[in-house]
Amino acid sequence: LVSIDQEGGAVQRLSVGVEPVPSAASVGATGDRRYARQVARANGRSLADVGATMVMAPVADVDPTGTSALGSRVYSADFESAAGAVVATVKGYLRAGVLPVVKHFPGLGTVAGDSHVSLPVQTKSVRELKRTDLRPFRKAIRAGAPVVMTGHVAVEALEPGVPASVSPAVVQGLLRDDLGFEGVAVTDSQGMGPIHARYGSARGAVLSLLAGNDLVLNSPFPRRAWRAVQDAVASGELAEERLAEAATRVVALRLYLDRLVDRSGSR
Repeated sequence: LVSIDQEGGAVQRLSVGVEPVPSAASVGATGDRRYARQVARANGRSLADVGATMVMAPVADVDPTGTSALGSRVYSADFESAAGAVVATVKGYLRAGVLPVVKHFPGLGTVAGDSHVSLPVQTKSVRELKRTDLRPFRKAIRAGAPVVMTGHVAVEALEPGVPASVSPAVVQGLLRDDLGFEGVAVTDSQGMGPIHARYGSARGAVLSLLAGNDLVLNSPFPRRAWRAVQDAVASGELAEERLAEAATRVVALRLYLDRLVDRSGSR
């Protein structure tokens, strides 16, 4: 798996030799789901050409007030419109033979603060979240989204003060048990403030796996993280079965990718 942040707009890691990708806001403003699918397919094909197999997009967060730190990275201020664009984008990437990653579960659009630096707090009830922020994620999952990124936001109704990305109540409870997601869960970057500054690479990796994630993204010190996972298994804190479950999902994702590539003819 070779992943890259290439959402479009302000978030484009590749700029030379590839076509510019419109921002989510500009795609969403058209209200044209076919266009959203075409943009994703074109971006996916460009990424496949350079060897990327997974794109950290689309953003499924919704910002109704226009005040979140996400700016033009969101498709719409309306939950239903955003959900439609997210689903279309997922389908476009899959057609291109690239794995889309729907992020940042359970949503960063309706919270204050920037999770790159500090821990935002979501104060909505779970019932209210299901009516609002979770709608794009739920529809993307039903449409076949293979990967979901868990975000660094505390959900007070489930586990106060704990980032969702390391919260069993959010990852295993809300994402898997409530929404029925059976694919791969990957954390947001471990180098961001709510994880690195609070837990560090070692503890952050262990907590991420304990919460139900299958992949730990961008650990600043991967060897420390690797050793910490080994130690957690040896001590009995982290069950070998949990690692086997995570590994099985990742292998299944890799096999699924092979089928996508065969169907798309992208490589």
